[in-house]
Amino acid sequence: MLKYIVFLTVICCYSAFADVSAKEKQSVKDELLALENQLKHIYKSTLENIDKDVSIRTEEARKRSGNKGVECAAKLGHDLIVEAEEKAREACVGFIESCRNLREMIEKDAMNQMELNQTRKMLRDDGLFKQQVNRTVTAVNEYISKKTLQFQSQVKQC
Repeated sequence: MLKYIVFLTVICCYSAFADVSAKEKQSVKDELLALENQLKHIYKSTLENIDKDVSIRTEEARKRSGNKGVECAAKLGHDLIVEAEEKAREACVGFIESCRNLREMIEKDAMNQMELNQTRKMLRDDGLFKQQVNRTVTAVNEYISKKTLQFQSQVKQC
C-alpha cells in the first residue's frame, strides 16, 4: 500500500512539474512571438513612413517644377525606398528568423530547461538578445532618418 501511495505521489508531482514546464515553454514561445510581431511591425511601419514621405515630397516637387520635378523626386524616392528596405530587412529579418527558430525548437522539445531559462533571460529588456535587437533597430532608424533628411534636401533642388 505504501509503495502504491509513493508511486501516486511521484506521478502527481511529475504531472505538476510537467505542467509548469509546459507553461514555461508557452510563456517563452509567447515572448518570442511578441518580439517577432514587434519586429514585423517595425519593418512594415518604417517602409510605410518612408513611402508616405516620398509621396509627399514628390507631390511638392510636382507643384514646384511640374513633370521634371516629379521625375527627379521619384528617382530619388525610389533610391531611398530601396536602400531603406534593404537596411530594415537586414535589421529585422535575421531577428525574426531567430525568434521563429527558437519557437520551433521549443515546440519540438529540442530545448532543455537550462536552455529555456537562458532564452528567457536573453528576452528580458536587459537580456543580450533584446539589447542586440534594440541596438540594431536604433542604428537602422538613425541611418534611415539621416538618409530621409538627405532625400528631403535633394528633392528641394528638383
